[in-house]
Amino acid sequence: MNPITGIVSVASGVPGGTYTIVYQICEIGATPNPPGNCDTATITITVNDWIIAEDDDFESQNGSAGETVGNVFNDNGDGDDIANGPQASISNVSITIITPAVPVSPSGSVPFIDLATGNVVVAPGTPAGTYTIVYQICLQSNPSVCDTATVTVVVNSIQEIDIYNLVTPNGDGDNDYFFIDGILNFPNNTVEIYNRWGVLVYETKGYGQTDNYFRGISEGRVTISQSSELPVGTYSILLDILIIIMKEKNIQDIYILIDKKLKGDENPRLEIIKSEKMKKRILLIAFILLGLSTYSQQDSQFTQYMYNTVNINPAYAGSRGVLSIFGLHRNQWVGLDGAPVTNTFSLNSPINNSKIGLGLSVVNDKIGPSVENSISADISYTIPTSETFKLSFGLKATANLLNIDFTKLSKFDQNDFLGQNNIDNRFSPNIGAGVYYHSDRTYLGLSVPNFLETEHFDKGASSLATASVASERMHYYLIGGHVFEFSENIKI
Repeated sequence: MNPITGIVSVASGVPGGTYTIVYQICEIGATPNPPGNCDTATITITVNDWIIAEDDDFESQNGSAGETVGNVFNDNGDGDDIANGPQASISNVSITIITPAVPVSPSGSVPFIDLATGNVVVAPGTPAGTYTIVYQICLQSNPSVCDTATVTVVVNSIQEIDIYNLVTPNGDGDNDYFFIDGILNFPNNTVEIYNRWGVLVYETKGYGQTDNYFRGISEGRVTISQSSELPVGTYSILLDILIIIMKEKNIQDIYILIDKKLKGDENPRLEIIKSEKMKKRILLIAFILLGLSTYSQQDSQFTQYMYNTVNINPAYAGSRGVLSIFGLHRNQWVGLDGAPVTNTFSLNSPINNSKIGLGLSVVNDKIGPSVENSISADISYTIPTSETFKLSFGLKATANLLNIDFTKLSKFDQNDFLGQNNIDNRFSPNIGAGVYYHSDRTYLGLSVPNFLETEHFDKGASSLATASVASERMHYYLIGGHVFEFSENIKI
């Protein structure tokens, strides 16, 4: 109360409650003591509980790794949030989310408010964009007193890309598509995906634009039927990006690399390069772990089939009539970390010039995070069909050991149950068969090295039982050849 004017005022920031002021008025010239012509009275003032939630603006430069950008209770440009006088905190208010942030891309991460602290967190793997969160705070002492505010988080484009090369498109919302963080900054990109046989199984322009993502479905290229799910396995991905403004960076090692320049010059530049058009090509390995029992693990690829026939057709064992020993080392896509490397050793021989042949082969196949070792035993039986031609029948028995190190992969969604546990020496047997019709100059063969659809991943690994199954699919091999003699010294 102002003693000069008698005006009663409530000061800014006064907490809610009931306040009393006792005052005395006296006749001018009288004195309170000794008693004069005076009287006293009491003023009662009720201040209602009150709360203020201020809007907040935050900015993040690190959507890929994630970061905490601030706290909603603090002064972020418009003042502190206030709870009945003092600053609001988790100790005097409760906080709830009215409207959460909306992803700007499918399965993309978003900023959120940590309800235990009030911190505003940009989750790892949050794409560039502007996000809004509407929250409400209420007094713990009087929950009916509340206020709302809006948090705006701008995740900036930093003109670089992070590539996540584990894809598990099983519909659980985790790593369901091949995600390239930052690709939206380069709308003129082209993405091509090949299997290890060099077959183009996916191609698109403007990857990442308008929900244009690879989800493990073929586009009908060559041997893969349109809209069919691709086999479980490791694929190469070719990415062309036309960059207008690019910040050089040492891109993380995730099986990138045919173009070493993407890792920067010998002395990487960190400044922004302006007005300089550069076309960058990325070739990397991505491991696509698909989820239904009809999907398969691809066989190893060879090039010298005419010398390595026993690996794919057991009927070939002993067909040359002598002991044959063969070794092969194949390094595909040289210079690319995680590229296929296949080592093969085999021997086969007829038994005492009989109609029976035996063979043994060992294959070590490395690609991406997986290593598969197999040992096969072959037996054949040959029937002469004419003076020059023979028909051989063969059986193959194979033992496989599969290892997959998922720590070598970069995962966009870290909580994906597929890829949480490595696979160590997973044993699976198999059987195969083949026929081989041949003479000294002509041969024709048909074989299926693996009949059994052996499951590589356990059913029931999670509530998505069928999503954790991947099995071998039969591969059919048809081979043929003929030697054309043009002269005594020239043969084709």
